[in-house]
Amino acid sequence: MKTLLIVLSAAVAAGLICYTVFNSVFCFGLMGNQVVMKIDVFIAFIASLGILAAMLALAFKMALVRSDNRLVGQLESRIVELESRSPAPARQVG
Repeated sequence: MKTLLIVLSAAVAAGLICYTVFNSVFCFGLMGNQVVMKIDVFIAFIASLGILAAMLALAFKMALVRSDNRLVGQLESRIVELESRSPAPARQVG
């Protein structure tokens, strides 16, 4: 589920970023009520969208792993602290 969230978040963010960049350099045109663009610009748009989405997905995944590792480390240190406070259980010989 985390992977799906990462991929969808990266795709949405990449789409908005690519659209903003291409719109700022006036690559889109209007013809009636349709948005048009040249085919070479469209191919560049799709390619940059894919590359940016992949890079963002990797960055989001690395941030999530780093966060998970930090939380696991905190949990492990808490377990060690609790184990050091409690007395060792008595062993039964039987």
